[in-house]
Amino acid sequence: MKKRQSDQVVDIGAKTISDAHHFSHEAMATVYELYIVDEDEDYALAGAQAAFAEVDRLELEMSRFLSNSDISRLNAAEVGETVDLGLDTFECLRRAREMHEKTGGAFDISVGALYACWLDEDRRLRQPSEDEIEQAHELTGMKHLEIDDEDFCAKVLTKGVQFDLGGIGKGFAAEKVAELLSEWSLEQSLVLAGASSVLCVGVPEGMSGWPMKLRNPGKRTEVFARFDLKEGAVSGSGRQKGQHIRQGEAAEAAKKQQNRQYEGAETAKRQQNWQSEAAEAAKKQQNRRYEAAQTATREQNRQWEAAEAVKGIRLSKIVENVRKMEENMVESGLEKWRTSGCKAVARRNSRGRLKA
Repeated sequence: MKKRQSDQVVDIGAKTISDAHHFSHEAMATVYELYIVDEDEDYALAGAQAAFAEVDRLELEMSRFLSNSDISRLNAAEVGETVDLGLDTFECLRRAREMHEKTGGAFDISVGALYACWLDEDRRLRQPSEDEIEQAHELTGMKHLEIDDEDFCAKVLTKGVQFDLGGIGKGFAAEKVAELLSEWSLEQSLVLAGASSVLCVGVPEGMSGWPMKLRNPGKRTEVFARFDLKEGAVSGSGRQKGQHIRQGEAAEAAKKQQNRQYEGAETAKRQQNWQSEAAEAAKKQQNRRYEAAQTATREQNRQWEAAEAVKGIRLSKIVENVRKMEENMVESGLEKWRTSGCKAVARRNSRGRLKA
């Protein structure tokens, strides 16, 4: 038996539902369930199988997670390119445009870019920058899509716009299931698209309505209210899967979580900056020490050169003095020779005169 979610919203303990046949089928990332009242269980099963086949067909056409679906082809189309659509996808887009207009843009299937900027690559919540949010906002709105009501096709008018039928696709499929069950004369049935959307096809004879219940999301065993669904549909959102707004509390909690993540990222960034600044300061200090060492080396070289220059000067003076001394000694010796020579000549002359 497939996973059963209906006990969250259907009061299956009520005696009035005990004769209904129950069928379930997984599709569109949820579980579709049917309660059908009919004497022939085999016929009810055949009708349920046909209904579930219809859901599978619609998913193939409208899921953005399937590369060859109408929506994926629309998201991948070039600006101005005409994309032919299946009749059901076209009808779903037309209804989405109508709801967009009636809600003043609150319901918008073109939120793909805005949705994506709040998630990282692992699809975890992140805090986008103001510029990212502003750019994503510019890519939202049905004004970016031109729907041709005559040729059942559409054109994307702005690059980067992404469409997602997640907010309308399950309900649309539930309506198609209801139509098919009516064609099978299985009107005494109830359709559930997950635990969030319930559609009454028709009320079985002897019942005042399909028994429904609303549970406390904070305490699953507590039931807020019980009522009978006689016609139409009921849909809601909760906090068990994903984030939803409930009087602003979930939004505020998500915002705080985002702020904490943002502050953590900022702290890590500041820490990284401090480490970078410390490394830069250490590098500068090292450079200053190197420059000081280079300066000391140059000063030492200048002093050595100066000492060498002084030595050179002193050596030059010594050489010069030695040269002068040598010159003086030569001159002094010559003078002595001259003087001694003259004296010798004078003595010879004097001796000559005495002999005469």
